[in-house]
Amino acid sequence: MENIVYISAIVLFAVIVIGLILQKNGGGQTSTEPLTRAGVTRLLEKIVDPASKVNTAILSSTGPDNYYVQLSYDKKSGSGRIEAVSNTYLSAEYKLTPDQEGRLRALGFNEENGGNFVMDTKIADRSRVSTVAEVIERTLGEVYNQKTIKIKSFAG
Repeated sequence: MENIVYISAIVLFAVIVIGLILQKNGGGQTSTEPLTRAGVTRLLEKIVDPASKVNTAILSSTGPDNYYVQLSYDKKSGSGRIEAVSNTYLSAEYKLTPDQEGRLRALGFNEENGGNFVMDTKIADRSRVSTVAEVIERTLGEVYNQKTIKIKSFAG
């Protein structure tokens, strides 16, 4: 149990440090809003816009459970990586059930060895933006049961 707490503290510290570095290097914007597919779609459209410098976003819960989905996007290749938090980084009271893990797999996520659930995808064209927005919205809403989310976006 101590190892889980220790690992969680290290991960949280790393996320904070990375956030501070990204904010210093490219600015960051944070907002809290209701979880909607339209809101996630707007965020993704901003990320894939060639004129926008934003290429990373973390969509997280507003409560103590630390559920999050993170998206990083390579504007040159049009490829994106979506990460959904796994039990590796969740405290005991917020661990995902086997059903929740199954729903992540059904949405197209694969569990990295010892890490989060991940999905690599092309999202450069408009049809993929809406598909990826649906996956993110369903992950946060249906798997993690979030109604309101905090969004942090960065330019890298």
